[in-house]
Parts: sequence; structure tokens; C-alpha cells
Amino acid sequence: MGTSQQNGNGNGFKYVVDKTVFNPTSRKFLVATKPILVCVAEVRADSNLDAFCSLCTQGTKLLVGDGPYLDSLKSRYSDVHFVGNKSGTSLAHYYANADVVVLPNFFTINNYFINVTLL
Repeated sequence: MGTSQQNGNGNGFKYVVDKTVFNPTSRKFLVATKPILVCVAEVRADSNLDAFCSLCTQGTKLLVGDGPYLDSLKSRYSDVHFVGNKSGTSLAHYYANADVVVLPNFFTINNYFINVTLL
């Protein structure tokens, strides 16, 4: 998957992202209005995806993922492109072509907002 690197202290760590797949070479010309906003998520009611889908933007909104809340979103947001589950090079294509990656998932602990993100 990833490769090991040495950080500044000489301690090794492993990348969790496969840079041979997820890199700028996956960027292709898309016939879409800029900016391209991409959200990759499990499509559930508690994922705060209404916040993404209801954004007022001149650009193109792409929602990558599947789940039990998908039909509800599709019925209410005709301006969002729902592309389904993607993985590997297909998923890398969406990330590479995104001008903005939107991460609407969050939860609270002791009144602190935590954004749920894979780093």
C-alpha cells in the first residue's frame, strides 16, 4: 500500500494513502462548471450531507458514496451529481479533479466540534 519514510527525528512511519494511485496524474479534463466540489462519504442521515447538498455554489457538486440516505438526498437535490461508490483509481479520479473537498461530517464531545476525517 504505502511506503515507509523517515520523519525529521529519524522515526519511521507508514503512509496510509497509496501515492501510486492517489496523485495529481489522475486529474483529467472534466466538462463541469468550476469549482468542482467533491464529498466522499457514507450516505447516512447523521452524516450532515444536507449541509453539502444545500450549498449555494456556481460550481459542480459531486457526492461519492452510497447508503440508506441516498434516495432521500436524490429526491431533494437535483443539482448534485450522485456518482455512487468508488474505490481505487476511480476514487482517485474524483479526488484529483476536486477543486474543493468538502467534509461535512462532525460530532460534538463536551461542546467541541470534531470533524471526522481520514488523514
